[in-house]
Amino acid sequence: MHKNRFLFHHRYRRIFYLIFFILVIPQFAASQNYLWPTNASKLLSSNFCEFRPRHYHAALDIKTWNRTGYRIFAIEDGYIMRVRTSAFGYGKALYLKLNDGNTVVYAHLSHFSPEIDDYVKNRQLSSQQYYQDIHLTPEKFPVKRGQVIGYTGRSGIGVPHLHFEIRNRRNEPINPMKFYHQQIKDTYAPQLHEVAFIPIDYQSLINLRTDTVSYNLGRATDAVLKDTLLFSGKVGLLLKSYDLADGARNLYSFYKGRLWIDDSLAYSIQYDRFSYGQTDRIELDKNFSLWRRGEGIYHNFFKHPLNNLPFFDNTGFWGGIIDCDQLPQGIHQLKIELQDYHGNTATFGLF
Repeated sequence: MHKNRFLFHHRYRRIFYLIFFILVIPQFAASQNYLWPTNASKLLSSNFCEFRPRHYHAALDIKTWNRTGYRIFAIEDGYIMRVRTSAFGYGKALYLKLNDGNTVVYAHLSHFSPEIDDYVKNRQLSSQQYYQDIHLTPEKFPVKRGQVIGYTGRSGIGVPHLHFEIRNRRNEPINPMKFYHQQIKDTYAPQLHEVAFIPIDYQSLINLRTDTVSYNLGRATDAVLKDTLLFSGKVGLLLKSYDLADGARNLYSFYKGRLWIDDSLAYSIQYDRFSYGQTDRIELDKNFSLWRRGEGIYHNFFKHPLNNLPFFDNTGFWGGIIDCDQLPQGIHQLKIELQDYHGNTATFGLF
């Protein structure tokens, strides 16, 4: 009897696996083939997780050439779950719930499709308020892949562009490049602008001083600092860098970064997703004090103990810190590697 139960379970487990691959895998594959969201361009003015004061940029900003009125499309089947109109922030925005569970946000629009426009205007007239935040049922505005649901604009803040955001089932922004990197041409490696070394506490010294030491790297993609620096205590390494892409002059943030101390990987970061409840931790990820002093955006190649962002791969708190008390006395080497989403790589070394 016990043996029969095992054979029964084993037989139907195979059937379950077959059903799982039939039902789930095609849905997953479809989610990897989203339609590009607009006919404006396939060039970006900003990418995912760029620095903004107090928060991360949660989207791709798509160029619209300082014009409004380009069509935006449903990137996959779903329904309009939310419509917002505001004089600030996202301006006119659509929230599209996809059948795979993800949510797409299109922001700074000039107007919506005619049927959505009419619905929103009636709500504005009846309430005598321009600001609206309307949550909708799936039956109200179902949409099909490729359907025009609105038009690009400049509502809210900023110059004309399309703010294009994808959120997962937990309402966390995820990197849209996961779905679109093959549609964006990028043959340029990140550029290295400046490297800086900062004392972490009152016992830290750099070249026998407590000051920050910085070096201009000349926008190189492969830079070596041959100076010998004298460290004591705990020292942090900071790097100012920007990424480029074909067809645009904009400066973007890198996607992946790693730091080795000698031959040991001490720090690793990769920008795939984050939570809105954690977005203020950007001031621990980037060096807020140098930015406030007008010295630009430096990335901290170490993990602060209060930094609970999900970007780090097996990097513990204070990972990346050059702790001279934990290293053998003598000469050591540092190496940083930066990558964009297309795998273009820049390296910095202190040898």
